Amino acid sequence: MKKYIVLTSISLVLSSSAAYADQGVYVIEENSSSVNKQENTDPLSNGNRSSGLLWSYNEEENGPDKWASIRKDFSACDGGQQSPINIRTEDVVSSVLPKVTFLYNDSSIDLLNNAYTVQQNYQLGSSIKFDGKTFNLVQYNFHSPSEHRIDGKEYPMEVHLMHESDDGQVVIIGVMFEQGKKNTGLNPVWEFMPKSYGETGKSGNKLSALDLLPINKNYYFYQGSLTTPPCSESVNWVIMQEPIEATAAQLRRFEKVIAPNARPIQKLNRRFVLGN
Repeated sequence: MKKYIVLTSISLVLSSSAAYADQGVYVIEENSSSVNKQENTDPLSNGNRSSGLLWSYNEEENGPDKWASIRKDFSACDGGQQSPINIRTEDVVSSVLPKVTFLYNDSSIDLLNNAYTVQQNYQLGSSIKFDGKTFNLVQYNFHSPSEHRIDGKEYPMEVHLMHESDDGQVVIIGVMFEQGKKNTGLNPVWEFMPKSYGETGKSGNKLSALDLLPINKNYYFYQGSLTTPPCSESVNWVIMQEPIEATAAQLRRFEKVIAPNARPIQKLNRRFVLGN
């Protein structure tokens, strides 16, 4: 890491509207404390499966290089503070960063396959405390391979835990998976994982997002965007420095359901990455 600086507070990005992308079933809500109401619940153009995906990860089918031109409200995808990025540890500015306090409760299983990922819609009542604010855990979803890279290393999978404050600030916590021992936190998700677009997996069985966090809570921080359209540049990224593990069989199980769903690495431009 580079030079040492002291920070007692982070300048978080405040969005004028709550803009959440749940990887295709994207949500833009003006003046709303909830990001669960979906204004566009179909990722397929005109709601017709035969017309293909509105956007995709395949360059031949409205892939990432074309996202900004698909719709006017996707124009931010060509912005200068986009995500994901490659985190070069030698360029990270060593800092005293705010502690992330995890106040996660168990949640019933509420899974959705939205054609772009599998997401767990989290039961109300879980949050983090970060930089003096409360951010509610709304949902988490998976990407394979990982979207972020660390020193150029691509991990087999990444989970994004998506949080929003009452005034519209967004914090996404990214955790990398590497191949290793069995991850019991994935068991309830994989057991009820919906296999096809539009399917859900629901159960009164409980799961905990705490099981998707590493023991070491040191992190990298930078300001970026949603990694899917509309690519809103209103996201505070917390990337855990320590990966967690999953077996090869667990990783393959997700890959069999969802095709590769990682946006290419974006330029850092004039941004800094902070680390503790």
